[in-house]
Amino acid sequence: MSYTALNLDEMDLKRIRLLRGVEPESIRGLLELCTIRKLEPKEILIYPNKPNQTVHFILNGKLRIHLDSVDSKPIAVLGPGESAGEMSVIDRQPASAFVVAEEPCTLLSMDEEILWSLVQSSHIAACNLLFILVQRIRQADSVISGTVETEHQYQQYGVIDALTGLHNRYWLEKMLERQCFRSSTNKTPLSLIMIDIDHFREFNDRYGNRYGNHVLYFIARQR
Repeated sequence: MSYTALNLDEMDLKRIRLLRGVEPESIRGLLELCTIRKLEPKEILIYPNKPNQTVHFILNGKLRIHLDSVDSKPIAVLGPGESAGEMSVIDRQPASAFVVAEEPCTLLSMDEEILWSLVQSSHIAACNLLFILVQRIRQADSVISGTVETEHQYQQYGVIDALTGLHNRYWLEKMLERQCFRSSTNKTPLSLIMIDIDHFREFNDRYGNRYGNHVLYFIARQR
């Protein structure tokens, strides 16, 4: 990571979402307190579970966000105008993810004190920050929703037989336990019907498991 002197033009400022609509001259003094950072590809900017007191605005390049490790699939890729680190700066908690350079990056780095001074001095910047936080929350909701859906799919695969599409023994044991408890609590009768296929093992031995699977699949589709 390298640092260079601050040298921003109007186009640089327009890329930054936090500063959209803000008159550059009104915040020039605050911007001069910021620094420009340059990252090489795969260079780590922020580590999870470590304090972070700086918001980084992307002027050029892209940053990846990883939850578990830098080798995991990124949950987001940020481009010019977007920022990283604002959540941990605002709540003063350790960062929750890796932030890694996808390609050579140029960043405007703004320390915590400068950020709050900017928000207090500019109503537009305060509104922009609120909008950025809403986007972060929506993104987090999307990630959580995707995780829940994946877990639901895994759970479904765990209780359903792949060949027949019927519930398996694991599901039966769990469901039977719940039904017995419900029957005992409500003092209602409970019935259980078990069905077997006569001489199915002999069929498999004679014709092979492949044909046995065909039979099971056909029977299951007749339910």
